[in-house]
Amino acid sequence: MILCAVLVPTFPWVFFLIYGFVYTPVISYITARMEGIAGQFVSLPMVREASFIAGAKYFGYQGIEIWYAPIPIHNYGEATVNFRQIELTGTSLRGIIKAEFIVFPVVMIASLLFSQFIWRLAPIPSAGYPYAQELWHLQALNTLLMQSSTLEGNSLFFQALNSVTVFSGMGFGLLTYALLSFFGLPVLLVYGIVRGLGQSTPHGFILELAGAVLGRFFFLKRYGKQWRQYAPVLLAGFSCGMGLMGMFAMGFTLILKSLSGSTF
Repeated sequence: MILCAVLVPTFPWVFFLIYGFVYTPVISYITARMEGIAGQFVSLPMVREASFIAGAKYFGYQGIEIWYAPIPIHNYGEATVNFRQIELTGTSLRGIIKAEFIVFPVVMIASLLFSQFIWRLAPIPSAGYPYAQELWHLQALNTLLMQSSTLEGNSLFFQALNSVTVFSGMGFGLLTYALLSFFGLPVLLVYGIVRGLGQSTPHGFILELAGAVLGRFFFLKRYGKQWRQYAPVLLAGFSCGMGLMGMFAMGFTLILKSLSGSTF
């Protein structure tokens, strides 16, 4: 908080206090509870952006520095889950700390070496890196569109922060929660709506919904309640396989590109 106040002195420091002592502990607690109850990660969308726009709209801040400041807004719910996993697996906390001390310098040095190696293969962005060539410009424009709200004062993001919009969303959430509780329906639907507002892309939700329907109406009937024990194991195996295939593909790609660029 002190570092942010020094780097961006024109931004109201009260927001830094709210980030560190109100939002961060509350959202971390909610996320840790939701991970234990439903295995879902919860993050309120646009909180960081809305606070920046509020600083510009109600406190007279103008500038773009706050968007790059190391503000103390974090979600430590995942760290809580990791600590619980360490306890359940009987892993030594000292071993985790030793591993971090060993991994950090290796990762930093290797990242610099591989970044230099990748940059030497071809300019970035270029035809050699089609993703960067196609999407980096679009991502930069989207980022600038949001960040310009604290500069111009008349952008769509700047105008969206008003009492009608904010309290309408809050009222909808509270009303939905109350109705679901009254009729005995699953209240986790509220968290699902919040998660769906800004957590993923539409095509990802379609696949997630298809997998949920397949598991509920096919695999659950075929294997019974034991299917719920199989699902996490299958997810872990699939994620591990995808990671290994990605590393192998990236390794072969880098090798082929380095050979094609050689003089011999």
